This record gives sequence, C-alpha cells and structure tokens, in this order.
Amino acid sequence: MRNEGRAAARQRERCQLRIKGVDANGLAFEEEAELRDINEEGLSFYLNRPLWLNSHVSTEIVASQTFPPHHIASAMVVRIQSDASGKQLIAARFNE
Repeated sequence: MRNEGRAAARQRERCQLRIKGVDANGLAFEEEAELRDINEEGLSFYLNRPLWLNSHVSTEIVASQTFPPHHIASAMVVRIQSDASGKQLIAARFNE
C-alpha cells in the first residue's frame, strides 16, 4: 500500500529553474522560477503567475544535486499556496 504522505524527503535547494506551460488565463508562458525544494518525485517553487490545480508544466532544472544538468521533466501541479503579494508556492509531481 502506498503511503499517502510524502514518500521521500525533499531537499532544500537553490538552483535555476525554468517553467513552461499555460497559465490560469490561458496564456502560454516561460518563466524563471525560484526553486524551494526537490526530490525524485517532485518539486516546489515560487511563481509570479497564476496556475490551475492539476495543470501540467514543463520544468528545466538547470543545475541540481538531485538531477543531472539541464534535466527536463513534465510535472502536474498538486498544490498551490498564495501569499499577500500574489506570489504563489507551487508543488508539482513529476509525471515520469
């Protein structure tokens, strides 16, 4: 039976991250994002534009201790948390 919580501990990392997708307004975008943490199953990052829950994005992890340089993976948004400034903390699970 699969554990309903996180299976692997996320590593706090600061690295360059590019996110591509379609935002909540239906507009295609590519944005540099601030990575918060990462593991083999997913990542969380800060983004300035709104996304929908369950939307799919493409991630390029430029450099990381967890993945090789310029690692590209698709991911699905599983959690969104907004702050007062409009910045969003996005948690996404890798599709692979």
